[in-house]
Amino acid sequence: MISPVKALILILFAFSIVNAQGIPDERLLVQSPPEKLMFAQKHIDEGNFGYAAVEISRQLEKDSTLLAPAATMLGGNYSLVRITDNVFADRVGGFSPSGNRLILARDTSAISLDDGFFNDYEKLSSRIVIYDLETKVEILPEMDIDNPYKPRFNGDNSFYFLVNQSAGQSPGSLKKLYLYDMELGTITECCELSGGSYCPLLDGVITYNTAKGVLVYKDWRNHIETVIFDNESLLSFKRPLPLIQNISANAGVIMFEAGFSNGKFTKNVYSIPVDGEKVEILTNVRKTFMSEGSYYPATVKSKEFAFISGDNRNSNIHYMKNDQDYTLTFDSGLKYYLAISPDGTKIAYSYMIVRDGVESYEIFMLDFGLEATSEDINYRMKWLK
Repeated sequence: MISPVKALILILFAFSIVNAQGIPDERLLVQSPPEKLMFAQKHIDEGNFGYAAVEISRQLEKDSTLLAPAATMLGGNYSLVRITDNVFADRVGGFSPSGNRLILARDTSAISLDDGFFNDYEKLSSRIVIYDLETKVEILPEMDIDNPYKPRFNGDNSFYFLVNQSAGQSPGSLKKLYLYDMELGTITECCELSGGSYCPLLDGVITYNTAKGVLVYKDWRNHIETVIFDNESLLSFKRPLPLIQNISANAGVIMFEAGFSNGKFTKNVYSIPVDGEKVEILTNVRKTFMSEGSYYPATVKSKEFAFISGDNRNSNIHYMKNDQDYTLTFDSGLKYYLAISPDGTKIAYSYMIVRDGVESYEIFMLDFGLEATSEDINYRMKWLK
């Protein structure tokens, strides 16, 4: 039985859903490869990516019209766009509802990286940056507050962010949630969060209460907190999800990455409707719980989402659609902080780069609204050989 409060959330959320189309099938899968690429497709089907890359390269030298199907065979027909290029750690926060802007947290401290496991740490100095995808200009909101991090758009002209209440806090400790109005330039103190995992929903946020082991909807304006999901009901023992790292919501579902113990520590991506009545496990134990790698699930609509698969040595971006798992990248570089645009055509992520022995995160984007270029194909094939 759905509680009246949950039913109201479900009704309101239904009216707020963006009609996301996701990545078109033809951009992900070649139904019938051109005859000249059949041999390369055979190598891909057999897992011989190196041979496939050599064959694709050979065919492209003869016929440039094969570029689009070749790109689709090698992860998808998208353009790889670099968003930032600096020595700092830029962590993706998310897209605006219109999809025209990307928000990020920029860590400018000397100790600029964490390991991706407890991703709500900012070290010594951080600020919020908004990147306009149309003008390619960075917007730096004037914020009289120290070390804001983990920003999430609440609307095209407002965003949430977190602040640690004291230095050196553990990931499960209390954080302060704030709302910034870009038109007025005002900051509103919203509420305290237990832990740093949250995502906007309606006029509040979905967050994980680490002390109680529950996902809750916090209507902070009216001081109402509603339990959406209690860990105790998922498996047969108490609180099987000791840590929830990343939460996203869209199309009536909430997806989250969580670790649990069933004799060994593992972690997966879970999906629940906003009424919390049914829980599904969407990944099949791809990671160990203590792995530095994270999924960072980013949902487009029910059962269609992007995620990162890998560990602390290599990782790639995947896309789940119609119960089929598509690998979108093959460079195996360390990736964190994944986000997907509301229409599902752009996927942004932070990529670890080592420059002169110094590590930093730069932001890249897979844009399925643009055709792949020869440079995109050459980059991908370099990592397949």
